[in-house]
Amino acid sequence: MKKFLVYIILMILHSSIIAQADLKFKDLMQKGVKQLKAERKHDAAVQTFNEAIKLKPSYGEAYAWRGYTYLEKAELDAYKSDEDDFDYLKNVNWQSALKDFNKAIELYPSLAYAYRHRGMAYGMIREIKKALADLNKAMELDPADKEILGDIKSVKQHYVDHKIDLAGDEIDKGLAAKDKNRNDSAYRKNLMEAVALCTEALIYDAENSILFYYRAKALHWLSRYESADKDIKKALALEPGYADAISLQKQITEMIAYVKKADKITEPVKTKSEEPKPPLTPKPSVNSNDEIIRNLGTTLPLIVASATDPAKHFSELKGKKMKSRFYRSDTYHSSIELPGALETFVHEFTGNNLNNYYYWYALIDEEDKTENLNGKIKARYKAVCDELKLLYPDITPVHKYNNENYFSLKVSPRITIDVSYFYSAGYKDLVTLTVIAEHGK
Repeated sequence: MKKFLVYIILMILHSSIIAQADLKFKDLMQKGVKQLKAERKHDAAVQTFNEAIKLKPSYGEAYAWRGYTYLEKAELDAYKSDEDDFDYLKNVNWQSALKDFNKAIELYPSLAYAYRHRGMAYGMIREIKKALADLNKAMELDPADKEILGDIKSVKQHYVDHKIDLAGDEIDKGLAAKDKNRNDSAYRKNLMEAVALCTEALIYDAENSILFYYRAKALHWLSRYESADKDIKKALALEPGYADAISLQKQITEMIAYVKKADKITEPVKTKSEEPKPPLTPKPSVNSNDEIIRNLGTTLPLIVASATDPAKHFSELKGKKMKSRFYRSDTYHSSIELPGALETFVHEFTGNNLNNYYYWYALIDEEDKTENLNGKIKARYKAVCDELKLLYPDITPVHKYNNENYFSLKVSPRITIDVSYFYSAGYKDLVTLTVIAEHGK
């Protein structure tokens, strides 16, 4: 009987201790939430949640609340930072938040609150798939919490805005590379990256006019005019007054017209009595390892088509004034580039008493001066000439200077394509491709 009474007393004391611990834990949790939500004392709230976790280390909700406190501290760190793109992954508070959310979910797998805020943490570092998976799980566990829908929208917007910034930067870098006459692969890489960034972002915001505009702009400069046209039309359908998109659509439309005009020029003339003949311009060497050779068949028809009206040709091709690396007269950026060329520009010559001439130049290759113009330059010159023979098989070329370093094709009475292979005094051995449009005064 005595032993039984002792057991009863111990049980009562144990229950009392547990009740006091529960009460203290509850008070600590309420205090921590108050410090966080009402008083905005994040450090004090962390300490209070630490005490609560010591009392009940297996209580998932305490970790979730401490994690949320750390998450707000990380946001404050980002706000105070001077960095344009704050790196949450390296932030101690963000790391602590993720660790606490993981622990909370481990202890309490159906705690919607933990999934929701872990999703927001992933959203901060733009881990879009993980973020949306957690937020959707939170909504599944707590469908009554309508704020989760707002969180999903916010995470998507944060991700899309970042992709827009990156795409814009890539386009700017690509066009700057063209302006500085860097090699073709450099700027094309930037533009293709911009296309990829916009495509990724459109998965999460398929009605974003800026994404369609940026992708159209990159595609335009990659000479993918039909695809660019579809995107710019979508951008304007979403935002009819989008001024930049309206301007870009005009440029794209003009380039599509050039391409169609070039296609008509290369079509053979047929009569009823004639058997079908192969087209004047066969397929270019699209599989060539040489980027310039691979693109001659698409670029030259654009230039030739625009040159059918020489005066208009120069005004439409003429961009901002530039300083050529090998030509000392006034030169201007060309709106039509030859992918792979070291430099392209346009120039107007009006010194002749009879005619004006408008030139489109492409610097194909260069190397330091060698004896008798030998080496890779000579091989490059020959390769370009051979490709032109394939592109214009019905035109007899004119060779000058012992057939060694000047090649000329008169594609119409007023339009000539020249390839020159020469040494520029004080400079280097050069190979140039020129389209010359003659225009009477």
